[in-house]
Amino acid sequence: DDITCHRYSLSDIILPVPGSHVVCPNNDVSTRLYEMLTAVSLSLSSFKLLRHFGLTVPGAYRHLVTRPQYLTSKLVEKVKPSVQVLPVSPVKTSSSMSCDQSHDVATQLHDECSTLQKTKELESALELEFSLGPSCYATSMLREIIQD
Repeated sequence: DDITCHRYSLSDIILPVPGSHVVCPNNDVSTRLYEMLTAVSLSLSSFKLLRHFGLTVPGAYRHLVTRPQYLTSKLVEKVKPSVQVLPVSPVKTSSSMSCDQSHDVATQLHDECSTLQKTKELESALELEFSLGPSCYATSMLREIIQD
């Protein structure tokens, strides 16, 4: 009834992933799947033969399109990553170093770190949080979001 009334979307389409327990639908999807398997000298029964080698490839069914659950986003300010190396002068240490000398070295390092921190730039970043179903990959979703 949903099909005749055109009440469906891409996320309603489920495709078979070849394996020994997969039953293909009687439509063009099956025809194309059988053609692709035949092109690489396989059939659905090939997956049953793998049991003789101790391998199980049951197959599965996957949605053509899936949507993330619990998607939240926010724009945040972060310190821009840099490849600067902290310019530290060589420090000569000695067990006989006086407290004043130790203090001078610590002050020098603190000043150099402070100078470096002041030169760091901020940049905007988009922070995403979401949940995907089994066998769905975040990298694929992110690729879809950022592609032109």
